[in-house]
Amino acid sequence: MKPEYIDTHAHLYFDKFDEDRNQVIQRTIDNKVAVINIGTDLDSSKKALELADQNENYYAVIGFHPIYVRDSTMEEFKDLEKLVKHPKCIGIGECGLDYFREEDKEFAEIQKDFFIRQITLAIENDKPLVIHCRDAWEDVLDILKVYKEVNENLRLNFHFFNQDIERAKQIIDLGFQFSFTGVITFAKELEEVVTFAPIDKIMSETDSPYAAPKRKRGKRNEPSFVIEVVEKISELKGLPIEEVKKQLLKNAEDFFGIKF
Repeated sequence: MKPEYIDTHAHLYFDKFDEDRNQVIQRTIDNKVAVINIGTDLDSSKKALELADQNENYYAVIGFHPIYVRDSTMEEFKDLEKLVKHPKCIGIGECGLDYFREEDKEFAEIQKDFFIRQITLAIENDKPLVIHCRDAWEDVLDILKVYKEVNENLRLNFHFFNQDIERAKQIIDLGFQFSFTGVITFAKELEEVVTFAPIDKIMSETDSPYAAPKRKRGKRNEPSFVIEVVEKISELKGLPIEEVKKQLLKNAEDFFGIKF
């Protein structure tokens, strides 16, 4: 089945889906939604790959989320490296820096070390990067600029983009992309950014189980709700929904190197 929509960032392995994961997956099938599950550490990366193996139009991105690297080891990183060759591993992440509520400089250095290791892993294996950045924009961009200079083909996506137009321009000028969540369905301050963003530089995501769209606020988010994200992008850009659906699917195919 060829999908019509794609959720480029979900965490269906989280325990919030333990009671009805199969039903949630069936809803993605019924709604023709492809799903990319994103790892946050070694164990969750393995689970993301398992979901990809078990379901058509499911893929995985593997990596270490910055808030989890304090308790991660180099042995775990070496084990993660072994998973990169899996046929349904299509990227590295979510990786990056997260300084929210964090003033520990030593932990910040650990985050940077893991971030740089994952950038290198992506370059060595020609995989795109999925970036998590929270309250750390200058440090993240400084690191990425260095690696972009030595590898002009470096591909990366800033997930859960909720910044202003100036930040969006910085990312586009570097040749990178970003993705929007259901937050755009209720956050008025993001409407200008969505309208501005070139349609070929963005992707759709849910970040399930977080950030449910407006009509589902207060509920657990799930990948099939990405339809509302795509509908909002269509509305804000004044483009036909069919055109937006096809373009966002193509963007994901081109970025991750997959073909439905």
